[in-house]
Amino acid sequence: MKSKIILYILMLGMAIGLYSRAHFIPYSNALLLFSFAGIIMWNLIELVTEINKWRTLNLPVLLKIFQVVASIQLSLIYLIYSFDTIVGWSILLLYLIILAVFYLKKSSQSPERVAISIFHMALILMFIGFKISPQVRQVIPSNWFTTLRLKGSHSGDFVIEFKNNDALKYRDMGRDLLNHSYYSDAIKLFKTAMALEPNNALLYYDLSQCYAHLENLDYAIAMLDTAILCNNQISEFYSNRGLYYYKKANSIEAIKNYRIAINLDSLNCYYHYNLALALYDTEDFESACKSLEKSRDLGFNVKDYLTRKIDKMCK
Repeated sequence: MKSKIILYILMLGMAIGLYSRAHFIPYSNALLLFSFAGIIMWNLIELVTEINKWRTLNLPVLLKIFQVVASIQLSLIYLIYSFDTIVGWSILLLYLIILAVFYLKKSSQSPERVAISIFHMALILMFIGFKISPQVRQVIPSNWFTTLRLKGSHSGDFVIEFKNNDALKYRDMGRDLLNHSYYSDAIKLFKTAMALEPNNALLYYDLSQCYAHLENLDYAIAMLDTAILCNNQISEFYSNRGLYYYKKANSIEAIKNYRIAINLDSLNCYYHYNLALALYDTEDFESACKSLEKSRDLGFNVKDYLTRKIDKMCK
């Protein structure tokens, strides 16, 4: 009975963790890590119990082995976006086949085994959806599904002076709320500041960040469109608009914005890195390799899944 309760609590923690990270709620990664670790341990214990019961390799034992492996692989995929390889996909495919055979042969199953199977299926299908469908990327918050999502975006370190002191006061309060993930409350303060100083590009930029965090990318882009109308010489405006277009799976528009950002600030390594990812999406591999190399020349030194994938293609 305790084992069932623990499993259900861990799966609930996983669901809350995924939702929290998708909405930028603090400590969501810690909750995900704890939940994944707990589910892996639960599966290991179940595997040892199954082996002791049968003392030979059979279908139930084989299924338990793959449930342990699948739990580890899914934790790598969702926590650090790793193990997305031919071997990784082959393991998941084989696991699904074994799962199907097992349930076709067995007439009755324990609720825990059914629950963990459904849990794995949901995670696998969601990941497949992210990989193949831009529409799914727009519907489900996906800042965690690649290393790019809002990576390299800027928080307004550039200086735009305020003419109205009250507008500046509301803007500073809004930034504090934004930094603490209170996006809806921050929007209200930014709009109050905007009523006092409607032509300040920085306020539209701030609003765009709030809407992006709330996964309202169309509004985020619209705010940056207006910011650029107010001031078209700030590279961060174009860089972030490129990020939002990329997040909407529109790599063509993302590339256009990254290139404008690079024209305004050619020494920013993140601009070249993000451009490389968008170029890779459009299968312009030669240009992607050059952009990635340029980002490294400027100091970008992160070794993540996507950079390794581009490196492999460049060789």
